[in-house]
Amino acid sequence: MIIFLGLLGLLTGCASGSPEQKGNASVEFEQKESSAAIVQLVQEQETLLTVEYKIHNHTNEQTKPLYAKIVVHDTRLSSLLGFEQYPEREVQANLIMLKPNETQLGAQTFSLKLEESQTEEFYKDSIVENKGIELVLVDSESGHQLASSFIHKVSWIEQQSREVIENVN
Repeated sequence: MIIFLGLLGLLTGCASGSPEQKGNASVEFEQKESSAAIVQLVQEQETLLTVEYKIHNHTNEQTKPLYAKIVVHDTRLSSLLGFEQYPEREVQANLIMLKPNETQLGAQTFSLKLEESQTEEFYKDSIVENKGIELVLVDSESGHQLASSFIHKVSWIEQQSREVIENVN
């Protein structure tokens, strides 16, 4: 189980940067193109999870900056990882690690660590039927959710095997 994670990169801004590490694990954010980004979860030089997603602005107010809130439910790591990005504030990311109560992964019972902007319902909605990934666009001024679920491909990489899961909502 991963205990410490470091974070790197912005959803918008520089295309790459140097990883910030705590312990043996790091999370890297790399901009692939103007509307797409890749998230990788790495532990001891082994890529455990790759998430590729695209963001589209579905609001009429195109001038307001948006930030992405990414929730990753990883049953193989027995944890729920939450990422928040604030590119307009030049903040790299904030990480939340949620550990399930005992070993009840099948029952989706989690002991949640919540931040002010997040609710227990948000995480419960994100892990219904093992969807695994949810991306939410939030208005940076009002904090209101504008749209969600733009994940188009999730690749799990574990030891010698690789499984590709498609989540299109």
